[in-house]
Amino acid sequence: MLFTNQQILVLVTAVLLMAALTFFIRRTRTGKAMRAVSHNPDAARLMGINVNSIISLTFALGSAERIRDRFGDARGIDDSYVG
Repeated sequence: MLFTNQQILVLVTAVLLMAALTFFIRRTRTGKAMRAVSHNPDAARLMGINVNSIISLTFALGSAERIRDRFGDARGIDDSYVG
């Protein structure tokens, strides 16, 4: 079973984006704040985390992922049902 160059590009891009997001969430202060807010927003607020900005950042990241998905659709790559 051979893969086209486009399929390989989609796979490599998805793996790189997944690795980058995992690194961001697990290894940065902002990622730690995101995890804290998702677990307990009130406690995160007491610890000095700006909960509203973290929630906004989370929505921005989700929107960026959707834009990436729509870009793939425009190129004829339909991976909406994967994952």
